[in-house]
Amino acid sequence: MHILGNILIFIILVVLVYKIGSVYMKWSDDKRFKKRLQDEIRKQKEED
Repeated sequence: MHILGNILIFIILVVLVYKIGSVYMKWSDDKRFKKRLQDEIRKQKEED
C-alpha cells in the first residue's frame, strides 16, 4: 500500500513536470515566433 502511494505521487509529479514543460516550450516558441514575425515586418518596411 505504501509503495503504491509513492508510485502514485511519482506519476503525478512526472505528469505535472511534463505539463509545465510543454507549456513553457510552447510559450518560448511563441516568443521566438513573434520576434521572427516582427523581424519580417521590419524587413518588409525597409524594402518598401
